[in-house]
Amino acid sequence: YGYWGGNTIIDQSVVLNDDGVAEVSINTKDLVTAGLGEDFVLSFEATFMDESGNPSVANKNILVRGSDYSLYKTSYKYSGRVGEVQSIPLKLISNSSGVSPANVKLTVQPSRHWWTRTLNLKAADKYSSLFTYQEHTEELDKTFITTNANGDAALNFTPTHAGSHRFKVTYKDTRGNTAEKDFSLWIIPENELLYSDQYRPK
Repeated sequence: YGYWGGNTIIDQSVVLNDDGVAEVSINTKDLVTAGLGEDFVLSFEATFMDESGNPSVANKNILVRGSDYSLYKTSYKYSGRVGEVQSIPLKLISNSSGVSPANVKLTVQPSRHWWTRTLNLKAADKYSSLFTYQEHTEELDKTFITTNANGDAALNFTPTHAGSHRFKVTYKDTRGNTAEKDFSLWIIPENELLYSDQYRPK
């Protein structure tokens, strides 16, 4: 048994009962995925060799949800301007029957990323870059928001500086699984032209 397209998790033999059935259990909490709350696929392959030496092979894939919920951004907005109130609408969707997306606490850790340009005085030749760029990162104050009865929430903030604003949103489901999702918004200075997203599909 292994991740689809990944490594083998376990390789073992089972004994069929009188009805030709065997059960296999895997604790998915023990499986580490690339990111918190990410879905993955378990691929099972069973091989049986009959008395004549003819093999019989069966395969089964199982989708394992990383969380009871999935979190999405419900707008195409990708940029904003310094000093203006920005709002990123979010939607929490339940992946399990009987699990409500209402009143789920979302923890938001924002950060700002920007780059400074410096004249490259050590350029070796005319093909070398004239400038060098250095990235800077600033962590902003953590905030908390809660979904409404329909699983909707809004991430509101007023940027005071330009740059790429990134938001790491984490939450827990009813099973205690922690999931996270990243969103971003590019913020430009007050005197720069803002490209509108009004022509993007709704």
